[in-house]
Amino acid sequence: MITYSKELIMAGKLSREQKDQLEDWIGQGPKTFRLLYAITRDGCSAGTFHTKCDKQGPTVTVLYNPSGSVYGGYTSTDWNRNLSGFSSDAAAFLFQLAFSGKTTMAKFCVKDPTQSIFNYPSHGPLFGSNNLFPFYDSVQESKGVFKLNGNNSFSTCYNMDGVPSWAEINNGNLDVNELEVYQLTEGRESDVQLDRSWRTVPDLNDKTLSELTTAIQGQKTPRKAKMAGYRLTLFGLVGSGKSSYCNTIMTAFQGRVSHRAACGKGDTSVTNTYHPYTVKTEACGLLSFKLCDTRGISNKACLDLTEYKHLVQGHMPEYYEFNPEVELSLDDSHFVLRPNLEDKTHCVVFVLDASSLDGLSAEILQKLRALKMFCIRKGVSQAILLTHIELIDPELGGDLSTVFKSAQVAESVKKASDLLGLPRNSIHPVKNYECEVASDEKINCLALLAFQQILYAAEDGVENLLMKRESASNKPGRELVEVCGSECVDESSK
Repeated sequence: MITYSKELIMAGKLSREQKDQLEDWIGQGPKTFRLLYAITRDGCSAGTFHTKCDKQGPTVTVLYNPSGSVYGGYTSTDWNRNLSGFSSDAAAFLFQLAFSGKTTMAKFCVKDPTQSIFNYPSHGPLFGSNNLFPFYDSVQESKGVFKLNGNNSFSTCYNMDGVPSWAEINNGNLDVNELEVYQLTEGRESDVQLDRSWRTVPDLNDKTLSELTTAIQGQKTPRKAKMAGYRLTLFGLVGSGKSSYCNTIMTAFQGRVSHRAACGKGDTSVTNTYHPYTVKTEACGLLSFKLCDTRGISNKACLDLTEYKHLVQGHMPEYYEFNPEVELSLDDSHFVLRPNLEDKTHCVVFVLDASSLDGLSAEILQKLRALKMFCIRKGVSQAILLTHIELIDPELGGDLSTVFKSAQVAESVKKASDLLGLPRNSIHPVKNYECEVASDEKINCLALLAFQQILYAAEDGVENLLMKRESASNKPGRELVEVCGSECVDESSK
């Protein structure tokens, strides 16, 4: 099995579909795409490009522009600044993967193999005689865009049949918001395993499961909080696995697969209410938390930020039915005007599908980030559940024991961190029950490892609020009122 150190596995922007298409064009079987160079991470500099990419064997160079176009070039030979001239490669080609946000697949084969790529110390990746020449020397970023200083021309080195000009590929300019170079090695990414775990966790076995269930059953809220348990609220897209995770947690404690939370697939959310779930065990009765499910977010029924601020701050009553046409407001008879600490969310849990991170729309991302910032201002803890990990690493579908050595899961954790701006130690991979009909110790262990960290985050958040309340109780006026809840009304009604 191929192994890479943790430092060598880096996330990139290429989707699985785009990688599959490139593999098909190359025609030599499955490949592992290892990100060598990215201008947003490493800077747009010819010297840095050569330092990171020279003598690395076959590579793919990919450009992404602000208009949603994706294009680039492949070479099976080395980049090498010391050659200072053309290199011959009959397997080289240019390609187009998307144009103005729409999938557009096209391969442009090399016509003159003796001039397939050009190496020079002051030049970045250069294909042909300026067929694809992104930049030379260095280019600075401005407001998220690199205005590349190279030159693309239709020369005789590559066959550009079917495309009248570069404008049909790059929208008529060399502006990019990313440029990446990947090294290609033999074997599909699902065959790649890190040589050590990217997160230190106990083995997923009966002993760990017993220890986790005992610890979670024994976790209580701070005495000063005067509340029965923590409220943990799940937010996520339709089909991300929110309801399934509720069932997975209940399964872990009940010893049989739970179906309490309704699940399903479709364009709209199966969950339409603010639904709290409690877990009861024979050993200790009702556990000290409520796991709250919410309506799934979609492009058609996007998250309403004001309504979800109400929910986080405790103004939304349990079992409230979401209505896309009518938002919860101060005038609503169901509106909880002065929520107590137990009514509020103590940890917001964003549920993201690991296999669909690249498909998150700009609108949804913007609102999720806005909700994140609102939670930070209000002192509400946050975490991310990364679901469907078995879809990005098929080996995990049959055995979860290597989840923390999976390169794909490590990449997805980093990508989720970059998308929402939360630290990687607050992002937890899980696999929910779907086709299984019997309780599985590894699924349960992974779910409870995540859940324990979510509870810890909730506990820390409540402790901070109690400290703020204690401090405010010694001050007159608004400070105490803000901690007790009235400021929530003011904030939400803005």
